[in-house]
Amino acid sequence: MKLYKPDNARERALDEEEYQRLLTASSLHLQRIVICAYETDMRRGEIQFLTWNKIDLKAGLIRLDGTDTKTGKGPAVPISAALQTILVEIRQELRVGKVAAIDGRVFTWKGRPMAEGWRTAFLAACRRAGLTALHFLESQHTFVARKGRLRRNASLISAAGR
Repeated sequence: MKLYKPDNARERALDEEEYQRLLTASSLHLQRIVICAYETDMRRGEIQFLTWNKIDLKAGLIRLDGTDTKTGKGPAVPISAALQTILVEIRQELRVGKVAAIDGRVFTWKGRPMAEGWRTAFLAACRRAGLTALHFLESQHTFVARKGRLRRNASLISAAGR
């Protein structure tokens, strides 16, 4: 007898209202992670292990190595204005000593690299926001869906202007 794996592919994407509810229900350190996920196509591990040496604020890019990614490719990830604000805030906190840089990691909690505890915080924030059955991976679906909407809107505006 051949056993088949269930089709558990998820295609859910947060809409803007759900995203705002999630941010409101999140602590500051979790908000920063959620914003990074929402504004980039980075996976959970890529965000969790992101270090300052990968960030080029002047060029507006996060330069990942192939060893940092699941695909083995090292993309240059654009930094949006919202993410730039978060990264500058964290940098300033490092300078004034509010946050200690551990292993050069960008996202820390109480001065320590984030382990799996942030996942519990994410699920609790989802419950508080009334978002059931939400998985962190779906932030990628949200990014892709949001970028698709922005491209379609830009195409419509461009076509209307002709």
